[in-house]
Amino acid sequence: GIDDDGDALIDLNDEDCDCDDLTGFTSLIPNPSFEDTLCCPISVAALFCTESWIQASDATSDYLHYSCGLDYLAGIPPEYPLPEGGDAYVGFINMTGNHEMVGVCIDGPLLSGVNYNLTLYTAWAGAHNELDLTLYGTPNCGDLPWDGYECPIGFGDWEVLSSVDVVYEMDGSWQEVTFSFTPDVDINAIAIGGACGDAESG
Repeated sequence: GIDDDGDALIDLNDEDCDCDDLTGFTSLIPNPSFEDTLCCPISVAALFCTESWIQASDATSDYLHYSCGLDYLAGIPPEYPLPEGGDAYVGFINMTGNHEMVGVCIDGPLLSGVNYNLTLYTAWAGAHNELDLTLYGTPNCGDLPWDGYECPIGFGDWEVLSSVDVVYEMDGSWQEVTFSFTPDVDINAIAIGGACGDAESG
């Protein structure tokens, strides 16, 4: 996930990369596609069923898994098959007073001063069609989870790493978004959700 030459492409996607062998590459994010399960989700607020990821705050993010029979909860179901294959994804609501987020301790630090890109897919299920999707980071895994229903700023050492303004097609189609960022401290845990103070939901 490192952009060694500063051209906004990580080495895996960079034709200019002078890389001897990337076949042994593993993501710094454990269970990046949410496929590894500890149990089958059967209802809302079951993020505990996915390996490594946790409900980052008291607000209850959701875990959906086609093979388990829980493919969507409300609103417009996302397109299937999922991008890049697989059967699992997470869902959250973002509104004032209820910022649902997902978080994870990563397998190695995102190093201070190094350029990173994190690409993911997102789809709309209901409510507003615009969301300031935000990536947060902290040096301390112990900052996960935080108390309350708000975003993490003000809890522990969380900071905003990057944000992307997503304008959704209101039909459940998946959109690819990329966070580009350079941490100013080594980051050992991340969280993903809406922006602080954002009254939108997605």
